[in-house]
Amino acid sequence: MPRSRAPDRVALTGADCFLRAFDFEVRRKSGASHLSQLVLRLGPGFDPGALAKLLAEVAAAQPLLRAPIRRRFAVLPPEFRLDLAARASLPRVEVHDAPRVAGDPPLPPLFAERLNGRLDGRRGELLRCDVVHHDGGAAGTDVAFTWLHMLLDGSGSERFVRWLDAVGQGARSAAQLPDEPPSDSAPDSARARGEQALRWRARMRSFAPRAPFSPMRERPSR
Repeated sequence: MPRSRAPDRVALTGADCFLRAFDFEVRRKSGASHLSQLVLRLGPGFDPGALAKLLAEVAAAQPLLRAPIRRRFAVLPPEFRLDLAARASLPRVEVHDAPRVAGDPPLPPLFAERLNGRLDGRRGELLRCDVVHHDGGAAGTDVAFTWLHMLLDGSGSERFVRWLDAVGQGARSAAQLPDEPPSDSAPDSARARGEQALRWRARMRSFAPRAPFSPMRERPSR
């Protein structure tokens, strides 16, 4: 997650810009967004209303969680528009019910649907949550956090959930951000962010030989 450079805007890092471009390619090809997901398997008694209230509290204190991602004049680097966050919807919390099954219930198929769904970062749709009660919650509850990958990486999502729990328990203020490793800081200049994006692209290309054509684009007919 990038750091703030101005009170009303937060620049995407070079890696974020790469992931944003990849998100556009995936949506153009399949209609789905480039999403990540974290699933928690909890016991009976979980209160989704308390979770919705907690997410509303932290989204008010940390507008980045629902800030639209826009580009000024369509050419400048994309930014999280904190000044537009209040107009965007709060992170959604939807509650579902699953019937009791013998033994350990499998993960709800709904979670796979959400992971292959779509969030529109331009409208501030960055994070959503689905709560599935098994047998009305008596047999436990599964909670899935789904977000645009450019918002959080894997370790960042774990820090986010621990921070969310600390805020809910009253051990931490919603205004106090989770601790971030120094390496997560964003370069200050557009040139440095562009160089960072090029390094990320080179790293991704090093994972496998270059394909004869992009798998994300239609191959022209001959």
